[in-house]
Amino acid sequence: MDPPSTQQATIVLTGADAGTHLLKVIDTNTFNACWGTLEVLIDCTNDVIPPVAVCEEVVTLSLSQDGPDLTLLNAGEVNDGSTDNCSLASNLSFAIELAASPSPSMPTTTQLEFTAEGTYSPVFLWVADEAGNTNVCAATVEITTPTCFPDVIPPTCTAPADTVISGELWNSLGVDVGDWVQLDLLFGAATSYDFCGTWTIVSNAVVTLDNCGRPIEISRSFLSADLALNISDTAYQSIQVVYGQELIVPSDDAPGIPEADSMFIVVNGNSFLASYVDYPIDLTCDEIADLVIRNWLIDDPCQDNSEDIRVELPRLDIDGDGKSGDAYLTFSSIDSIYLLENGIPTVALGPISGSYSYAQTIVLNDTDTLLLSASGTVFIDTITNCTLDPNEPVLAGWPVKAIGTVSGTIYTDTTEADGTYHFEGICPSDLLLEISLNVPFSYGQGCQTTWEVPCSPNDPGEQHIPVTLNADCPIVDVELSAPFLRRCKANTYTVSYTSYSADMIADASLEIILDSYLELTGSSLPATDLGNNLFVIELGDLEPGFSGQVTLNCIVSCEAPLGYTHCSDVYFYPDTLCPPSPEWSGANIEVSGYCDQDSIYLQIRNYGEGNMAVPLGYTIVEDVIMFMQDQFELNASETLDLPPIPSNGNTWRLEAEQEANHPFPGDVAVTVRGCEQQFGGGQQNVFFIENPSPFIANDCQPNISSFDPNAKSAVPTGYGASRFIEQNTQIEYLLQFQNTGTDTAFQVVLLDTLSTLLDPLSIRTGTSSHKYQFELLEGHHPVHL
Repeated sequence: MDPPSTQQATIVLTGADAGTHLLKVIDTNTFNACWGTLEVLIDCTNDVIPPVAVCEEVVTLSLSQDGPDLTLLNAGEVNDGSTDNCSLASNLSFAIELAASPSPSMPTTTQLEFTAEGTYSPVFLWVADEAGNTNVCAATVEITTPTCFPDVIPPTCTAPADTVISGELWNSLGVDVGDWVQLDLLFGAATSYDFCGTWTIVSNAVVTLDNCGRPIEISRSFLSADLALNISDTAYQSIQVVYGQELIVPSDDAPGIPEADSMFIVVNGNSFLASYVDYPIDLTCDEIADLVIRNWLIDDPCQDNSEDIRVELPRLDIDGDGKSGDAYLTFSSIDSIYLLENGIPTVALGPISGSYSYAQTIVLNDTDTLLLSASGTVFIDTITNCTLDPNEPVLAGWPVKAIGTVSGTIYTDTTEADGTYHFEGICPSDLLLEISLNVPFSYGQGCQTTWEVPCSPNDPGEQHIPVTLNADCPIVDVELSAPFLRRCKANTYTVSYTSYSADMIADASLEIILDSYLELTGSSLPATDLGNNLFVIELGDLEPGFSGQVTLNCIVSCEAPLGYTHCSDVYFYPDTLCPPSPEWSGANIEVSGYCDQDSIYLQIRNYGEGNMAVPLGYTIVEDVIMFMQDQFELNASETLDLPPIPSNGNTWRLEAEQEANHPFPGDVAVTVRGCEQQFGGGQQNVFFIENPSPFIANDCQPNISSFDPNAKSAVPTGYGASRFIEQNTQIEYLLQFQNTGTDTAFQVVLLDTLSTLLDPLSIRTGTSSHKYQFELLEGHHPVHL
């Protein structure tokens, strides 16, 4: 038993306690004790702790090591194991100074010169970590009389300066890299010094060739040996050869010009044509391209571009007419690509690379009308006057919708951090827009919720949108989505949530249940593992109208059968059932089901505080075949356990009607797959999404192996060969796209045709991996940009 003087109820730890400690915990009532280990980690995201500077106490050097009466001391030679809590020793930087006291800040000198024997003190070594924190320690330097008996000091060796020459000059010189005399004459000779006598310099050269067999770098190495066989450190010289390939950048094309210019690269006097991808742009919303953005891609065939960054060349106004897009030439140097004017490199256009791109505009119709625009701010109307007033809170992440009253085109956007939305590219015919929020709940209260907003080329439309949040209960809408689920690969789920509550929602959290074949490998917010693939993410307090996202990184097990449908769910808490209707009995019907060994167990329960007013119906479906129908009536907290169903590998689904006037109306359902692990069907998606509560979201989709980068899927999928779906059922579409090219896709357009049996004005856009704009064109063509 440790003496009471050493016992503490609380241990305060600092950065100095980083590491692993042995910890003893004592029950002061029973005096029972246990032992464990405590690991203290340092938070390096905001590193303010200086490094520990450690100096050699005495550094002894001989005079004339680096020249007659000259000895050089580098800062690193004084270091004796300096460390830092967040930076590796190899990432520390050093400086050195000889002074009576340290400077106020770290100096830039990294080397001291000594020209006479003697004792020099103090010599201060400065140490800096990667965060810029510094510390200092002191050492004594003794410069002694040089001696040659014995001779133990190696000579010094200094290489000539690095150099860069053009490929044209290199070729004219006729360099033979094996001729050391020629290399010394052309690019400089190495020098050496040894106090005790003569020395010999040994040199070597290594040539690096490009893909065309031309030398692009000659690395020369030198070392010196004295008569006592002491050998110097190796010194290096780099000779870089730049061949200065030219790029011919095309000019824009307009009506009246018969053919657009092309982009070329000239290497060794040979021209190579670039490839391109055209992106048609419709400026008048008539589904006819008015101009084309031609994205040129070109690579230097002599360079290995596997690790290069593709450099986008700028559009320039060479003739000074105020319009960019003129043709020009470039010239490449060792580090930059330059504009070539009258044969002289002038303005640097970007870093040197073996890969370039350029965006050329080809105008097809120069009589196009300019597109219109509209914008505004979504805000909380705290003053309740339906007008945006100073200091009223704004809402970020809220979807806004505009409908062109002439074309019927639907435009969507999401508010920025400052609450603003922006519609660009509005059809010229849509001089009047119908603007509203694209949300599933009422938000206007005493204010308008839809506005007719005029806009013109000289007068962009503007409409601020007041929001009155729900003051009766904390309504939150949650969504769960993943672009795809690939076997044996990393995948990402996105959980989006938006509060429609006028009050702060305290201690909000997400409860996530992942499919058994999914492994959570990370998340954008910390997730607590509760076992059985159940995780909780604490969101803290949500401010009124707050909108946020959480990403979940998951790996689909390689053991999952190909095509197996993985179902995951997310629950938002607190999940208050409100606002209650006076006609609602208070009954809240929920269903559940599970598989145990060889049987399916289904249950209906009234989780509400009131008894059911009248009997309601339930249906059990086996795959797509109705198995049975019946009625149920439950009092508050009462449960109906349905007879067990023998598992046969099929998918079983229980649907139950919800109590009339429930705050979240709509049937509830649960799907249970067969107990066999090899089962991999996708019958879960045949019917509607399973819970109408805004606090609950789920995602069911089959895994894939070979992946089609562009695909469309929908839930529910419908049943039978004709894919029958009940009337007034919500359908959720997922559009997948991937850039399989070798460069950035500067504009991605997804064009899809809706059936005439679907109501286009009922579209509500959801979460996406990328920020996008949505338009509904005439003819039921939704376009995602």
